[in-house]
Amino acid sequence: MPLIVCLLCDRQREVFRVQSGMVCANCGVGDPRIVRDRRIWSDWEPKDGLPKIEAQRRTLAGLKWIQDNKGHKKGFPVAKFKDIFGDWPPREIEAVPPEAPTASLLRRIAWDNMRWKKQRRAEEKAEPKVVAQFPIPPEGLPSFMNADDWAVKL
Repeated sequence: MPLIVCLLCDRQREVFRVQSGMVCANCGVGDPRIVRDRRIWSDWEPKDGLPKIEAQRRTLAGLKWIQDNKGHKKGFPVAKFKDIFGDWPPREIEAVPPEAPTASLLRRIAWDNMRWKKQRRAEEKAEPKVVAQFPIPPEGLPSFMNADDWAVKL
């Protein structure tokens, strides 16, 4: 039986069947980690995760730390929080100070970035964007000179 591990609240449960679109029952985050091999994960016992508000507070503090250290725009933490949890941060945790993010939060952001890059590459490949069309120069003339350039007397 596989083990489902939430990356943000650290809750883990053994499940009989894995379904697409799974969501953590504790904090509401989608795409939990699915561990199928017992050799990969040392502690296979079920664990209760952090309370939802504490998981959200820790996530927002980590996102603010990333914003400060990576130079992201002002709205990065709340936009990424909405992307992860599906809702804006609650008012009671908006003033949380930045603190170092957990490894699982960094992994989640890296996965999101890889997913975004893959989607952008597919869009560009399906519909390549042409920046500029240059006219084809007449035979024998260099493309960087026009008729006025040839008419100059030295």
